[in-house]
Amino acid sequence: MVFLFTDIEGSTEKWEKYKDEMERALSRHDAILREEIEKHDRRIIKHTGDGVFAIFEGGDQLSCVIHLQRRFATGEWREIDELQIRIGLHAGVAEQQGGDYFGPVVNRTARTAAAWG
Repeated sequence: MVFLFTDIEGSTEKWEKYKDEMERALSRHDAILREEIEKHDRRIIKHTGDGVFAIFEGGDQLSCVIHLQRRFATGEWREIDELQIRIGLHAGVAEQQGGDYFGPVVNRTARTAAAWG
């Protein structure tokens, strides 16, 4: 199984500087993530504030990440300067409990996403 975490780079500063604009940008951000992840037949496990935690049980996760990065890079975000998204992918086995996943592989995926930016 492949796990994916996303996060908006510099989101705290953007929220402080562009509160109203960030609400609209986050809504667009969430829609893009949902569309691309579902288009690649994957599912979002949960939202993590300004990102998501999703799983891939097959398919082409790299294609999904490339499509996400392209859409965020070419989107109109001028009201908040830009929107850069960190994405982490990691494969392995994790424990599933109550619709969520736990364990070192999930933790490493989150750390991978946080390491960039």
